[in-house]
Amino acid sequence: MARSHHQKIVQDINSRKVPVSDVTVHAEQFLKSTRDKLTPELQNELQGSVGDLRTTYERLLGTSMDWLKDAKDLLDRLKREKDETMSVEAKIRSLQERLNGLSDWITEMERQLGSEQPMEENLQPLNRQNQDHDALHENIQSKQEDTVSVVQDTESLLRQYPDRIDQVLQSQLRGQATDLKSRYGWSATSHRTEPTDSTEP
Repeated sequence: MARSHHQKIVQDINSRKVPVSDVTVHAEQFLKSTRDKLTPELQNELQGSVGDLRTTYERLLGTSMDWLKDAKDLLDRLKREKDETMSVEAKIRSLQERLNGLSDWITEMERQLGSEQPMEENLQPLNRQNQDHDALHENIQSKQEDTVSVVQDTESLLRQYPDRIDQVLQSQLRGQATDLKSRYGWSATSHRTEPTDSTEP
């Protein structure tokens, strides 16, 4: 809208180029043909008017072209910033979905690890417990790459766009990534301990 407005103004100024040129040329021709009939003061006045008109028009034309260029550059910059902002927001949403998804998964792993320890009244055979433990181990290992990736992507995004993400959201994302990394590390370490038969003396 603004750019279109600027273009119309420049087009209007450009459209006056021929009329302005015609006026100045005719005025100069008039001065030449009537020089002996005009007083020096009037000749100077007319010559000054012709020069002022030509100079003013050329300055106006140049200024309008610069104005249009500045407006175009500004609009292009604003568009780039808007596109970049939308891109960053999309990346943030994607990261949050990944962080939340893995956080929910970690919570479930923590629950299973917490309930995995055998109790006195637990009559489940130890070999079945070992099978469950192995399955849990595989589940935890299967998420290692995803966990490392989302933590690295979070750190990378925060480094790349420190001015695009407000401090509160930065702290939130950094906290989620740190928490996820810590909890995954604990789960990965805890699952290595084989369950033992609590009925053993």
